[in-house]
Amino acid sequence: MEKHWLMFVTGVVPAISSAVRKLTTPGENVLIQTPVYNIFFNSIVNNGRNVLESPLKYRDGAYEIDFGDLEEKLADPQTTMMILCNPQNPVGKIWDRETLARIGALCRKHHVIVLSDEIHCDLTAPGREYIPFASVSEDCRENSVTCLAPTKAFNLAGLQTAAIMVPNEALRNKMHRAINTDEVAEPNAFAVEAAVAAFTKGEAWLDALRAYIEENRRLAKRWLAERIPKLWPVDGEATYLLWLGLPGGFWGTRRSLPDICGKPPGCMCRRAHSTGDAARRSCASISPAPERRWRTGCGGWKPGCRCMRSGR
Repeated sequence: MEKHWLMFVTGVVPAISSAVRKLTTPGENVLIQTPVYNIFFNSIVNNGRNVLESPLKYRDGAYEIDFGDLEEKLADPQTTMMILCNPQNPVGKIWDRETLARIGALCRKHHVIVLSDEIHCDLTAPGREYIPFASVSEDCRENSVTCLAPTKAFNLAGLQTAAIMVPNEALRNKMHRAINTDEVAEPNAFAVEAAVAAFTKGEAWLDALRAYIEENRRLAKRWLAERIPKLWPVDGEATYLLWLGLPGGFWGTRRSLPDICGKPPGCMCRRAHSTGDAARRSCASISPAPERRWRTGCGGWKPGCRCMRSGR
């Protein structure tokens, strides 16, 4: 990464919306791979563009890209941008180098700009690392805009600090004009200092956080297996989210998650972001993480137990 490739922005979502406005025209298609962060839809539709979905395939307990469907939709002359989520939110998939290279080659072949949202890149499972899209190949580097921020990993969203990385000079000039026209290129008094502090002094804290989230993920999976076997967690390698599979045909009915799970003691079902027969839950919000603190005082999840809520 070169220093001059980077530009400050007040947030990843404002950057995405600016890119959609500047790099596409009204009525064109912006491709996304669902299930995906729901705000992508807003950034596309609110700017007069069309959402074009290329759904991920769920097979053998994991999500993967349907490359036949993807290329068919990228080949549509009306498709001019693809928003890639890397790592993928909410399923927690870390895309491998071969997959990213294939996406990059297809997008360049069909003249589709890739906007890679990499805000979750620091929140990988212990021992796992993500691969930046622009680092994979020339196709990826010269045809992409990458969004980065310390806000997810270090909980700094309130300080409005993020960046875009654009190696290609022509794209970089367009994005520079876009974020300045939209007035999302000026940092506040704390934004830059907070980002520098997080990235230069937060390594030990971040490693501890990743271990904490992984422990929460393990506990949540076991709790689901024991208490709500009708819900199944998708194995994730990144983010602090746990993507849950639901029984087929759940959506479109009047049943609630508590109805599906049977409302066992300690039921944690909440309203969730959803696409298809799945829902997501944040592993960062299952607190406290260590199992001994969950069970202290009652020896288990008894009816009326408040141990999980209080930390006692």
